[in-house]
Amino acid sequence: MEIEFFHNSVCSHCYIQSRRLQEILKDFPEATVKHRSFPLNLHSEDPKSSVNAQEREDVVAMWKRANRVDEEKRFNVEALESGAEFVKPTSYMAEKALKAASKVSDERTLWALSDAIQKAYFENLLDISDINVLESIIQSFDIDLEAWREAFQDASLDEEMNRDFDRAESFDIDYIPALVVNGESVIKGALRTQLVQEKLNNIRQS
Repeated sequence: MEIEFFHNSVCSHCYIQSRRLQEILKDFPEATVKHRSFPLNLHSEDPKSSVNAQEREDVVAMWKRANRVDEEKRFNVEALESGAEFVKPTSYMAEKALKAASKVSDERTLWALSDAIQKAYFENLLDISDINVLESIIQSFDIDLEAWREAFQDASLDEEMNRDFDRAESFDIDYIPALVVNGESVIKGALRTQLVQEKLNNIRQS
């Protein structure tokens, strides 16, 4: 079973579904996972600055909704509400960092790195569009930093992300998280564990 996992570093429900999917796949040892980027808040023409009051309220509301469905309530709403420093990041640098990591690490490490980047954002309120933040996270893994830096400079990473976007469009994926199983079956949304298990079992048996 081949699963393509379309997600983005600033997608709250992708963070939720990543944890669920890892648990689900314990029952599908034959499955392989390919991580794919999805265009979500990639670029911004505005200079970086802390969010204003309305933007903070919007993020608080979004993260509260996420916590209602996240089994572990990991989204740090309390810090946001207390006025902690917070810059709402674009996702381009994080997505590019993951593409570079895919060149110098295995899929298991890549998935753990993706989770760590999202944890830095959603739980620790770090700016994951900052290269220094990303490098600090990468250094906590068994990843050759210099090899990663070299891969990060490769212009073809943008082309790879664009191919992921094109592939998402070919499956009519208009929101994430989304799974494409065996190149044909699409599962959209941060669905409950049991429902995803049922869908994967049906695919396995078909």
